[in-house]
Amino acid sequence: MAKRDEFDCRAGKLLRSERLRAQISQEKLGKHLGVSFQQIQKYETGTNRISLHTAVRCATAFDVPVTQLIPDAPKPTLIENHVTARIVGAFERLEPNVQRAVLRLLQAMAREHPNVSRTKRSAR
Repeated sequence: MAKRDEFDCRAGKLLRSERLRAQISQEKLGKHLGVSFQQIQKYETGTNRISLHTAVRCATAFDVPVTQLIPDAPKPTLIENHVTARIVGAFERLEPNVQRAVLRLLQAMAREHPNVSRTKRSAR
């Protein structure tokens, strides 16, 4: 039996983590990708390498950036202060449907208070 590549194993763990967070079964993801649930198992265990095209399709199904499925990929951030960092951290732990609801709420609140300066920056 061939040794599993460490990078592929880590990518598989990320795939599994995001699939579970999105509450998508291996069977459902397999149907979306046109592969068997066994193939999804092989991706998740690092037995088979996941192609970039497949990773992009998975990320789309999970409603996450593809970088969420790539080990050691730089994660884009626009964190300006510790309060923003705490907000982003909490937001990332929410389910996708809750994230969308929170985003709609924040957008509505921003429309209600348009006089707040957009250039004001908090001290770091």
